[in-house]
This record gives sequence, C-alpha cells and structure tokens, in this order.
Amino acid sequence: MISSALQQLFDDPPRDFGPTPLWWWSGAKVTRERLAWQMRRFAEGGVHNLVVINLAPAGPSFGARADEPPWFGEQWWARFTDACEIARDLGMRLWFYDQIGFSGANVQGSVTRLHPEAAGLALRSRTAHVSNGVVPLGSSETLVGAYSEQGRPLPVTGTARIAVADGSEVRVVTAVPTAFDYLDPDAVRLLLEAVHHEFDRRVPEYLGNVVAGSFQDELPGTNAWSRRFPEEFLARRGYDLLAHLPALFHGTSDVPDAAKIRADYYAVRAELAEEALFKPLAAWHDARGMLLGCDQSHPARSGFPAQSTQIYTDYFRTHRWYGGAGSDHHGDSKVHSSMAHLYGHERVWIEAFHSSGWGGTLEDTYDWLLPFLRSGANLYNPHASYFGTAGGWFEWAPPSTDWRQPYWPQYPAFSRAVARICSILSWGTYSADVAVLHPTATMQSLIPLDAPVQHFGDGRLGDSHADVDETQRHYLDLCGTNNWLRPHVGTLDRHGVSYDVIDDASVQRATPADGALRVGDLAYTAVLLPSASVLEQGTARRLRELLDAGGRVVAVGRPPAAAAGLAGDDAVVAALCAHRKLERASDAEAGALAVADSAGYARCDVPLLVRRKGGQAVALVTGAFPDARAHPSGGNHDVDPARYAPTRSLTVRAPVAEAEVWNPATGARHPAHVTVTDGVSTIEVPLEGAPAVLVVWREGPPAASSPAPPPASARTIDVSGGWEGRLVPTMDNTWGDLALPAGSSVDEPQIWTMRWTESDAPDARWEQTRATYGNRARVLPPVPAAKAPDPLDPASVARVLAGELPLVPWGESWPVAVFSSSRGIPDPDGLLGNKGLVNEEFVRVPVPGRGTVARVRSIVETDHLGPADLHVGAAAAKRVWWNGERLPTCGGYLASARVEVDRPRNVLEYELSDAEDRPSMISAEEHAPLGSYFCLSPPDGFVPRPQFMCLPDGVRPDGGVTYRGRLRLSDGGARAVLVVGAAAGVTVLLDGAVAARQEKVEYYESDWGAVPMFFRHELTLSAGDHVLDVVADSVRARDAVFVDLVAGTGVTALVSGAGWEAETGKWRGRTVEHEGRWGELQHCHAAVRPHPLPGTAWLTGEPVLGTAVLPLRSTDEVRVYAQRFRFIAPPGTVSLDLPLALAGRVRTGDGAELPLDGRVLTLPQPLLEPTEFEVVTEPTAVLRGGSAWFGPVRVRSVAAPLPLGDWQSLGLGGWSGGVTYSRDVEVPAGRDPVLDLGRVRGSVAVLLDGEPAGEAFCAPYRFELSGAAGRTVRIDVTLHNTLAPYLAEATPTAWAFPSQLTSGLLGPVTLRVGESAGGE
Repeated sequence: MISSALQQLFDDPPRDFGPTPLWWWSGAKVTRERLAWQMRRFAEGGVHNLVVINLAPAGPSFGARADEPPWFGEQWWARFTDACEIARDLGMRLWFYDQIGFSGANVQGSVTRLHPEAAGLALRSRTAHVSNGVVPLGSSETLVGAYSEQGRPLPVTGTARIAVADGSEVRVVTAVPTAFDYLDPDAVRLLLEAVHHEFDRRVPEYLGNVVAGSFQDELPGTNAWSRRFPEEFLARRGYDLLAHLPALFHGTSDVPDAAKIRADYYAVRAELAEEALFKPLAAWHDARGMLLGCDQSHPARSGFPAQSTQIYTDYFRTHRWYGGAGSDHHGDSKVHSSMAHLYGHERVWIEAFHSSGWGGTLEDTYDWLLPFLRSGANLYNPHASYFGTAGGWFEWAPPSTDWRQPYWPQYPAFSRAVARICSILSWGTYSADVAVLHPTATMQSLIPLDAPVQHFGDGRLGDSHADVDETQRHYLDLCGTNNWLRPHVGTLDRHGVSYDVIDDASVQRATPADGALRVGDLAYTAVLLPSASVLEQGTARRLRELLDAGGRVVAVGRPPAAAAGLAGDDAVVAALCAHRKLERASDAEAGALAVADSAGYARCDVPLLVRRKGGQAVALVTGAFPDARAHPSGGNHDVDPARYAPTRSLTVRAPVAEAEVWNPATGARHPAHVTVTDGVSTIEVPLEGAPAVLVVWREGPPAASSPAPPPASARTIDVSGGWEGRLVPTMDNTWGDLALPAGSSVDEPQIWTMRWTESDAPDARWEQTRATYGNRARVLPPVPAAKAPDPLDPASVARVLAGELPLVPWGESWPVAVFSSSRGIPDPDGLLGNKGLVNEEFVRVPVPGRGTVARVRSIVETDHLGPADLHVGAAAAKRVWWNGERLPTCGGYLASARVEVDRPRNVLEYELSDAEDRPSMISAEEHAPLGSYFCLSPPDGFVPRPQFMCLPDGVRPDGGVTYRGRLRLSDGGARAVLVVGAAAGVTVLLDGAVAARQEKVEYYESDWGAVPMFFRHELTLSAGDHVLDVVADSVRARDAVFVDLVAGTGVTALVSGAGWEAETGKWRGRTVEHEGRWGELQHCHAAVRPHPLPGTAWLTGEPVLGTAVLPLRSTDEVRVYAQRFRFIAPPGTVSLDLPLALAGRVRTGDGAELPLDGRVLTLPQPLLEPTEFEVVTEPTAVLRGGSAWFGPVRVRSVAAPLPLGDWQSLGLGGWSGGVTYSRDVEVPAGRDPVLDLGRVRGSVAVLLDGEPAGEAFCAPYRFELSGAAGRTVRIDVTLHNTLAPYLAEATPTAWAFPSQLTSGLLGPVTLRVGESAGGE
C-alpha cells in the first residue's frame, strides 16, 4: 500500500509546516489586548506560526516612526512574554527576529559603546608618496603595511614610519573601522550575549517549545580584517600574510602567486567567521531545540558565486550551520535546499512575496510559491502582516497577508495546502543524480578584495574580471535562479535534470563508489564544474576518484587549471584534467545535454522534486513551468490558469505497483493509471487544470495491466445567467486598520473616484478626480534661469484676483498640481509604501538642476486676517513672492517670512532652483521629483524643525567631527526624547558622558550609497544647562548629522541645522545646513510638529510642539463654476450618502432629478442594474474638483440581480469583501452534477441548499453537488477578493496595481452532468 506516513502527512499536515508570516510589530502600539485579538484571528485563518519582527526597532526607519514599544525595552519584553503565553494557550509557535541584520536595532552599536575593541576593520590599498618618512593617512586609517611597486614589503618603524627615500612612491595597505568584528569570538560572544542570551534570561521556559526559532535577515558582509587576522593566518597557513597584502587587491597580477594568496586569505577569513559567529550561533539554537532561519544579503541568497564570496567569503561553509537557510523571493531556493540535503537539515526558508501588491489572490500566491517549493523550499514565510495599518495608510512592501484580507475565510485551505506540500517534501531523501560544484575556490582566487560588490543587476564585475564573470555565467546558466521578479530558468531544469549544488567540503567528505559520489544517503553519478578553473586540492583528488569509480565529471567552459592556496598542489588538478574520462562541454546548454539522458530516477515534461524512502516515492508535479504568469519580466504577475496543463506523464526507472494523485489544494486523492514496459513505469497524471499535484507511488511487481477507463460522457448546462447578488462585508475595523477613527464603518461600498467637469456643454471633457483632492497650484517645469518669466507684480496680482488676468499665461505649459488639505498628494512615493503619515510636501515639480528654475503659483484663500508667518519648504534654493512682493527669506530647506494678511484671497509665487537630482533613500524613492510645501501659521507657531547639518565648504574632517548643541531646562527630572541620524558611526555624549553609540550601517552601500539611519534615545535631564555632543566618525567632507531633542513639560527643543558649534582636528567653527535632498523627514521628529496641511491631524496627530497651521484653500482660477460629478452605483443600491461641501442636486443618467434629504439620497426602489449618477453643485471658485467633497460617496444596497463579470464594470470597483451569487437551478435526473464556475478572480465557498458543498482558492473551481440530481436546488457562491480595490479607492497606495483590481465571478458557470469534480 502507499506509505501510511505520507497519507498521514497529507490528511493531517503538521502545523509547523504551514505558513509562518513575518509579523511586523509596527504601524501601531503593541498592546496585550490587541496581541490576543490578532493571534486568535491568525489561528482562525490556519496560521499557527509567527515571526515577531520590528521595522523601526530603535528609531525612525524607512519613512516609519519608531515602533512602540521600542524593541528590547521593558514594555517590549512584556508584550513578547504576553505573546508567548497566548501562543502556548492557542497551540501556536513564535519565532524572533535577531535584529543583527537589515532594519537594525543598533545592537552592534550598543556593544561597541561599551567595548570599542569589538569594532571590525576593513583593508584599503592605494599608492602614496613618502614625505619625511611617512605617508599621509586619513583620519580613520591605520597603517598595516607598506610595499614597493613590485609588492615587496618595506620596513615600517613605530606606527607609520617607512624606511625609504623621501619622494618614493609606495603602496600602502591601511585598516579602517567597520561596524563590527564578526571574525573575533570575543566580540561575537558579546553580540550573542546582548541578543540571544537575553531570551535565555527573559523567556527561558518558552525556548524550544513555544519559541521555535529565530530569523536573520540580510546579515551584513563579514569584515575583511581583524586585529587577530595576521596571527591566525600565520598559524593556519604557515606564512606571513603581511608580507603579501598587495596580492589581495586589483592590479597586482605581477605579484607572484597572487591568486593562491587570495584563496588562502578568503579561506582563513571564512574559517574565522565560521568559528566566531556561525557555529556558535547555530550551537545556541541547537542546544535549545530551535531552528535558525535566514534570508541573507543579495545576491548571495541567489547563490551568485562571485558576490557570495565577496560578502560571506564562503557561502556554504558559513551557512551550512543554519537549520533553515533560505532567501526571499529575490533569491534562489536550490542552493539552500542543497545545503539542507548535504548537511542534514530539514527546513529551507522562503520569504515571499513582499512588494507583490495588495491584490495578489491566494491563487496567485500559490502559483508564485510553487517554483520555490519545487526547488526545495519548505518553510513558507509570507511577507507579511503588520500590527497596525493606520486606516489603510501604513504599509511596508505590501501586502499584509492576514485577517484584513477578504479571502481570509479560505486561508485555512491555503494553509493546509502549503503544509501538505512542505511536510511531504521533507519526507525521505531527495533524489538527484547530478551535482553542480559551487565554484567558491575559483572565486576566492580570482576576485580582488577591492572589487566593488554588485548587489543588484546582472552581477557582472566587468571587463577586467572576465574569468570571474564567465564562471558566474556558466554557474547561473546551469542552475538558473528562482528570482520571482526576473526568473532565470537554468539548462538543467529546462532538460528536466534533478540536481544539487555541492560544496568543496561535501565533495571531500564523500565516498566515490559504484559510479557515484556518495554523501550520506545522497548519490551523484555526475558532477558539473562551471568554469571552475581553480579547485581545492582535496576536491580535485576526490573527483578523480569518482572518475575511477565509474562516475562522471563534466568541465563546463574553462577546465580546472590550478589548485587553491599556496599549499595546493597543481599537479593534483592537472591529473584530474588529464584523466581520460573527464568530459568537456563548451557551455551550460552542452553541459546539461551531456547528463540529461542518464540522469534521473523519475522524469516528466516539467522539472520534478522527488523524495524517496525505500520503495516509496513522491513527486511534486506542477501544471505550468516555471509558473502560470504570462509576463513576469514585464512586471505583470497575473496568473493565467489556462496555462495549467490538463495532464502530464511521469516516467519512473523502476516497476511501479501502484500510484495515486493527490491534490494539496483540495485534499482529494485518486488512483493513477500505471503502465510498465521493460522495467520502466509510466504514470498518467490528470491535473485537470490544477496548479500542482503530488504523485505518490510504490515500487513493486506491477498489477495486471488494464487500459485506462474511457472518459464518461458528459453534457454541459450553462447557468451563467439569472444570478442574484448581495454584498458580504468582511473588513474588520475594530482597531482602525482600514479607516479612522477606529470602529468607523467600512461595511458599505465607498466611491472616492469619479468623473468631473466644470463645463455644462454636451461634449464636455471629463477628468478623473478623487474626493477631497481639489486644491490646485500651477507648476512651471524647469527652464533656463534667463528664460524664466517675470514674477507677478502687485498690479498683476490685483488683476488676477479681479478675474481680469489668468494666474498663468494662456498657451504656456504650467501643469496643475492637485492636493487634498487632509490627505496630501494623490500619489505619494514613500519607500515601499506609505507609513501612516500624510506627506508634508504636496506640490511636486521636476527637479530644477543647476542653471534652471521652476515656479509655483497659487491663489490661496484664508479666513484669517492679520499677521501670519508664511512658510515654503523645499530642498532647493528659493525666492518667494506674496501678492507680488518679494519676501526676505534665508537659505536652507525652510523659507519663512512674516506677512500681513489683509484680504481673503492672495497670490503666492515661489521659485525653486539648484536642487539635487537624486534623493537619499530614507523615505523617498530614487529619482523622485522635488517636493515642496507652503502654509500660513500663527506668528511663531510653526516652531523650528531639525535639518541635516555638516561642516562648511572647504573644511575636511581631521579625525572625528564633534557637533555641539546647548539646551537649558527650567524643570528637573524632565523626560527627553533624542533622535540622531547619520550615515557614519556616531557617539552621543550628554554633559560629557557617553549616552549612546550608533554604528555605521553598511547595508548595500556599494549600490545605495551611505544612507543615514536614525536611532531614538530616551534621556532624563535635570534642570539647568546641558551640552549635547554628537561625535561623528566622518571621513567625507559632506557627511551630515540630524539631531532632534525634545524635553520637558514646557516642551523645549534642540534641533540640528546651521549654527551649532563644530570642531575637527584644530578647526573650530559653526555648522551649516546640509543642502542635499533627504525626502520626507517628519517621521524622524522626536515629537509631532505642525503639518503644513491644515486637515491632517486625523492621521498624523495633533502637534506637540507649536500650533496647527491656518486653514487654506488653494485654486488657480477666481471665476466660479458649477462642479459636475458622475459615478456609477451598483445594482441593489437603495441610498447614497453624499458628503458635499457645497449645496448640490442629483440626477440619474436619464436626466431625472432626485431630491436630497440633507446629504442622503434615498431611491424609490433598488437599482436593477449599474446606474450612473450625476451631482451638480452650486458655483464655486475654490472648492473645485474633489475639494467639493468632505469624503466618499457611501452606498447602501440590498440583494439584486447581478450579472457575471468584473466587479469594476458593475459599480463595485472599490469593494473589498465578499459577494454572494445565488440562484435556483433545476438539475436533470441521473448522476449528481459538477458545478464549474469557470474563471474566478478571488476565492470561493459554495453552499447547496444552505449546506457547504466546498471551497476553493485556486483552479479548477469545480464542486460536486451531491444529492442534487433530479431536484431544483439553491446554489450560493460567495466570492472573496482582496484589499486592493478598497485601498486603491480609499487610500493613496501605489501598491494596488491596475491588473490586481479585477474581482468577480467571470465564468462561464456550467453544470457538468456525468463527471466528477476531478474531471473523471
């Protein structure tokens, strides 16, 4: 019989193998009550594993305010303990994120503050001229060695005196500080003590039972140098590396044995990192029965041999210790599943699918996940769930895959499907006959230490590294990569060859016997070498033994030519190359073809993942390869179920006694037809449009062959018409996740977007507008400064306000900038999503570079008369005019001036110039346009705001740079909040005592540049004077620092900017404001300040410092026009709530005017079809477009006839939730029918006469209607979609992609009489 163990895994999959989402404790304050509520909802959805993680653990991060409570503070520990208690009671498991990698809680800085010796070092090489026996060193440099042009070491005395003639050119190798020393066991011990052992102290009773493991994300690269490195190298390799340091760098090809020295260097560095960090980290987890998962820095996580060597020196050696190594969906699962196979680990991590948008259905997600599962991933880590979503305005690389999504009722079925596949594909032993050598030794030999790390892109190092690029290309062409955004199918997969990636250590511990390289239960009959021109001596010897034992070795591209390291014997490699059985292949295609015919216990027309135990086996067979997306490379990730094959045929090189086909999505199991010929079995696999099935078989004498039964005759009855639809609300706004304030209703459709015109002509041009978005300013894109128009003078302003002159000249291009007083711009560009704030900058212009200027003009209306402060903010030089008068303003980001407001309507004009083209990646996307804002405040009410500060032009750092600010407090014991941001490492001192240390953050610096990180510190200050010193480890003249200190009940602030005291070396002076572009900085403030828009407190909060700005309305025209709006209401509509800011009237598309009762329009009878309404307001000059609305139109509806089709065409384009389609169906007598829903975008549950008939989250959407034959039955189909339609309508998210807005039962819907739901 089929394995009972497999049947048990399928029927009752272990919870630990279900989805394990990242649970970001961000977006809202974490409380016990809300924790318990969310964890119950997770459990209801079939999610029993959660990874606790913080986006902004120790300060503002990526546009988000600091998490509350701060990570590892007493309140955080109280909540984590609560979560453990609740998880225990619910039978759930938790993981923790160690915060050592990406995002960052400054753990390393907390260690180096107390133990400066724990900082790491990097090596730099350059030429210099000797003067007075020394060479000039940078402020942070320490001389390691000096060398002649030929690379010979020169005598160095003292700390930096070089014994050569003055004027001589020498090569110097220096050490510079890095954030942490991952090569030093003592330093790492302190790091583990700070993080992991704190869990021992806080929650020891939960480790290994409730707390299942930890997750590490994008660990920084290991440091290149350490104080102990020379001594360790000498002990391990037997020679002095200090005599050969130039060999490590580019341009030293004339240095003897440079490649071998580099190989030794990287090998020792890997050994030190393994012993100091990776083994102890794993040992801590193993001792507590916990798993260690990871998704490491890109593209090491994709298996790229070059970059994995540069970042982690030896990816296999360091990461073989992880019990759940893996990647996110930018990476590759094959390299990590190979580690698991080779080193006896069960789990392989796959974090997915961040940034895929709010509208991915469960069907989409299942399809996207399958290629990673087929490559061996089996721990699915959805990204993500956010603790709070702030009225739909907080997101971090969405979606949030949780109870907020309407499809949550079907998530248990999805979770079971994932658990079935992941648990079953962890059973037995992976079956593969081919191994691809990870060419680590080649990369270690060929890559100089100073080669830039190409984190993103194609990974090529460039023309001067042709051999490196060739090796990488051949490896990637053989193995491919799962990268979801740009999947690359390798030649081995294309030819259906099952394989592992193998490392040198596994080759060397293997036993060649009986034609195979045996590593434990694994046996590889062929090993492919992708341009592995350098091999470890032990690897070459073992491969030669494999050839002698009858196995195969295929050199793809460049053959092996040398042994790694000075002790490596090139003769051993030469002997391998001279072996008569060594095969050669010119490229990856030829290499795959060379092993295609003989490789594989089981084969199919798509690549398989096969697991075996004894005579039992299971294979994952997918309906499409690599998936069912039509255009992933073009950014369209929609799944087309028509791409799923109806049947496949699987061949097994053994006689099969019986086989079954199991559908993980439905739980259905069916016998499979098997034919055996000459000992080879063919299993027919009917997928019937399913994304994937598991094929399970047992070897043995075949049963008597019988032909497959002919398909039963069936007829189809179309039932696509006659359906009635009613809305089913699913969105829970208990906590204000989807609208604010918390508890406000989201149970009815909302219409924010509508067509708009100000013309009453029959052929009027209609534009799209959105409720509340209607304030207007006009923008002149950048023009040469000499060609800029003259600013409006007072006389011209008077004519504009009188309607005699247009605000901008007719015929000139001044595009309209539209914004909302309460919601900002319609398309904010926050980094990977909005972060629960309304953008301060609401007028955007193309960047005016040097020599060009841009202009902004607007007519502003205010009810305030008298003195006020006018503010214009932008990261550019500015000139400002108020009613035609030039205002005196200073430089810097914010230009402010006192004005006398003596009339309701005024003209504001400002000019922007000299802006940087590329903003820092703090909170804005790269290449974002230049943002700006304007506002009026009560005098002195806007209060100072922190800006980045730096040294004046011409002053270079000489050692550290000290920035000094002074603060006086009248109250003692005042609580203070300090936020410090910098790209360099900084030490913070309060009154001369070290208060904090922030280490330099080094993530992806070679691609992103030096991006500041912000950390929040809480202090207690006594009454009196205080001195705050921020000492930066600056090495660049324009390094900048951000400081915001807010303290005391009277709320006193000390903010960075121009005028702080500064000193470096012998220089003393004052800071200047840095003139770069930093994007939005309000999230970095230590306390809330007035927002430039008057109506944003609903989301941003009331100001703690200063007073709210004065209400303003902005327009570009003084003539009045009636505002006309049109929108479509869905069938079943009985009333509309119309929150107009102006008096108006309503009519339907046929012209009939309908009476308004206040703001509510009640219809005489429910609508029978989608119907267009037109709203016409009284004339206005200011409340134009969306400004005429306080909020959205709200629709109340009842059940009504509803045709099949996209909800967007039915007036339900903004509806996220469910729709129940109902109708009576007369079923003919005979066999019970199968209901086939055809194409569906969403997930469904079906009732037959009020009783469950089934549910489905993916194709095929077919349901057996048991007992329906010969009766008239009631069929209810409830379809749930995603959050994308609602969020696209009600929020300014950029992550509800147009292709994801389709929802609905698309059909055709048929009854298929005479067959089963499985198509039999």
